[in-house]
Amino acid sequence: KLDFKNSEIFYNKMCALANKERDYFHLIKCQLNQTELAYRLGNYPSALASVSEALELSEQYTYPPQLAEIYLKF
Repeated sequence: KLDFKNSEIFYNKMCALANKERDYFHLIKCQLNQTELAYRLGNYPSALASVSEALELSEQYTYPPQLAEIYLKF
């Protein structure tokens, strides 16, 4: 059984640290992970909001493989 509650705790820690450092690569990664978690929990509006945020962040930091991952989540 997957433990989504613990996953969410660790994702939130990663988001906080990435935000503090303004580490765009990991901020995007965090949003993609939040997208996946929300999707698997059936929270589709939240998943869409997270992937949209990842796309906005990619305007500040462009890494083609990560950009492709963002587009695949839509």
